[in-house]
Amino acid sequence: HDLMLATNLEYPQLYSVDFPGCGHLENNVKMYGVRGSGSIMAIDKMGEELDRYRWQRELSIDEGIEVLLRAGKASEKHQGVGGPFDIMYVTNGDDGKSKVVKPDQKKINMVMYLFPLGINEKTMLEAITRMRDEHVSAEELATFIKSSTKVGMEFDNYFKL
Repeated sequence: HDLMLATNLEYPQLYSVDFPGCGHLENNVKMYGVRGSGSIMAIDKMGEELDRYRWQRELSIDEGIEVLLRAGKASEKHQGVGGPFDIMYVTNGDDGKSKVVKPDQKKINMVMYLFPLGINEKTMLEAITRMRDEHVSAEELATFIKSSTKVGMEFDNYFKL
């Protein structure tokens, strides 16, 4: 497994971790200490996206997830491999303790489907918010996407809606 860990604690950081094998952890934001062409594309894309946000120290969870999804998409596209691509993030739970959140894979894929379509930022962030909401089903997310964008029958066919 290849894992990518992104954080914006103190400054933007992107690490690649390879399992199994050596416990190799390497900071990679625009420093190119990576193996594999897909990793290089992910780092370039992450730098571009952070540039878009002017390397703000604070991003909303939705903005951060969009940056990570775009980096992952660039990596997949360059490698010619379509997944599986998962995203997980850490947030505070209702009890004040940290918890790991992993959005539904189908919902992640629906949002990633929108990237090449040039969807406006407001709609994209709303789609990501709905993707993260565990009370919003994949079907409800699909309904929002179809009503807010110009996806057609190919979207329905691809996601078996």
